Amino acid sequence: MTTATRGRRRAKKRTPTVLEQLVSGTQAERVAVLFVDGTKREGALLYNAIKRSGKLINVDEEFSLDFDTHEVKTIKVLRPRDSGVRRVVHAP
Repeated sequence: MTTATRGRRRAKKRTPTVLEQLVSGTQAERVAVLFVDGTKREGALLYNAIKRSGKLINVDEEFSLDFDTHEVKTIKVLRPRDSGVRRVVHAP
């Protein structure tokens, strides 16, 4: 759906699909996964695009959960992974 604004068309912002969320979630340190059945779990995410399956691992709570992509409703990044680049601030 587009909206006309003074002769220009602006595309409506689209929400990422679950598959896109899974791929970006693997780059995060911690995610929250909301499943279709209503349960919500947090942890690190592994995703196998070929098998369309994933694994959620939470070391603090000592659990891992295997799932299929059709079981996932949405994924939210809670803590992005540190890029490893450290900024050095020099004192005057």
